[in-house]
Amino acid sequence: MLKDDRGSSDYLKEYAKYSTLIIQMILIVGIGFGVGNRIDNWLKNEKQVCTICFTILGTLFALVHLFKILMRKN
Repeated sequence: MLKDDRGSSDYLKEYAKYSTLIIQMILIVGIGFGVGNRIDNWLKNEKQVCTICFTILGTLFALVHLFKILMRKN
């Protein structure tokens, strides 16, 4: 049976790293959605323009954050 050279603690570190990254991305997009929704409610917009725009901006920011973290050398 083949055995990997890395220990189980390395797997846990990688799992924690990527789990944290996913949670950060979800929070960034969620904050963008929440801000846009509050602005639309405050302005009484029937079309949720700000919600859509801030959600898209949050998604783009989350992707930039993702690539920045993944390109960083450890």
